[in-house]
Amino acid sequence: MQPTSADKVIRLTTTAVHKEEAPWILLRDAALQRLELDYSDRSDPTHKSIDAALVSALRQGVEEYNDPEACRDLSDHSSIIEFSPEWVRLKEKSAMHGHTESCYNLGRYYLEYWGWYPCIGGPLTKRPEAMIAFDWLELSAEGCLDDAKLMCDRYLLLALALRENGLRKEGHEAVKRGIQSIEKFSTDSRSRRWAIRQLEPYDRSWDYVTARVEVLLGEFAKPKLSKAQRYQPRGLGRLLGG
Repeated sequence: MQPTSADKVIRLTTTAVHKEEAPWILLRDAALQRLELDYSDRSDPTHKSIDAALVSALRQGVEEYNDPEACRDLSDHSSIIEFSPEWVRLKEKSAMHGHTESCYNLGRYYLEYWGWYPCIGGPLTKRPEAMIAFDWLELSAEGCLDDAKLMCDRYLLLALALRENGLRKEGHEAVKRGIQSIEKFSTDSRSRRWAIRQLEPYDRSWDYVTARVEVLLGEFAKPKLSKAQRYQPRGLGRLLGG
């Protein structure tokens, strides 16, 4: 079988890359470079060929190397349907190796999957695993060790999610943990002081509302999962026509 133009491009581009890199990384980086520099037009047949080579490289990283970085990249590729079982598996593998955005993505996903706010009517089950959404959101906050402002926003988002779901005590405790983590891990004193100032009012009262809080609550404004994608207790699927 003759090599495609994408194969030739990738082969030439990877020859100068450090030989100790895993093959899938060399292929991925070469494809990304060519897509960015020369073939950004998605309607270009060569773009489609190189993009297919990119997906192939990422799948090699997932299937042959079990690499969480490949899982992260593939989960964000347009060929993967958001919230599909494959998307969830890829995000979980990436998140379990510390990728904070994957943790956040899963937190948002499981909030809706288990029927928490922003879904109407409260959680669809009281099973302990329904709390996993909040665990993922907190892990996404804890992973922001070099960004006190993002850690602050993630903890505040977690606290607000708990509050909006009727878990006010747990939300208050999340604020306290956020302050403690920022004090312990933030190395930038200016950012640390700013972040703590944002959280401290909520350590005292939930009635404190700022424009920043309104923006964060906007994260929950529009549920993304359909009813069919959410958890359905036994028998409920038949009632809903699922």
